[in-house]
Amino acid sequence: MINAKKNMTLILKNCFFFVFLFSLNFLFAQSSITTLNPETEQKISDLISEMSIEEKVGQTCQITLDAILVRDANGAVVRPIKMDTGKLKEALIDYKIGSILNVESHTLSMEQWELVI
Repeated sequence: MINAKKNMTLILKNCFFFVFLFSLNFLFAQSSITTLNPETEQKISDLISEMSIEEKVGQTCQITLDAILVRDANGAVVRPIKMDTGKLKEALIDYKIGSILNVESHTLSMEQWELVI
């Protein structure tokens, strides 16, 4: 019975501690939130309200560069790297992808990007 009370006291102390930490985090997070001017906020709201659910979901998605690169019959990326325009169109137009990360087997340099694009 004494062990059960000790355990319960420990659990309650831990819960209180986590609630306290969460409260502090919430308090400081609220103070760091900035708002844009009302005109900008309205423009953002208008744009979002015009988007379909598919567009909203697509904009939250990121794919890596290797998803849109040309591959050989074995599935290996063709060198020098080339973009598959069909895959690019599918990603941007059909799936409304929000961004393409500059990552394949390694990050491309500016010079490599110029060749790809």
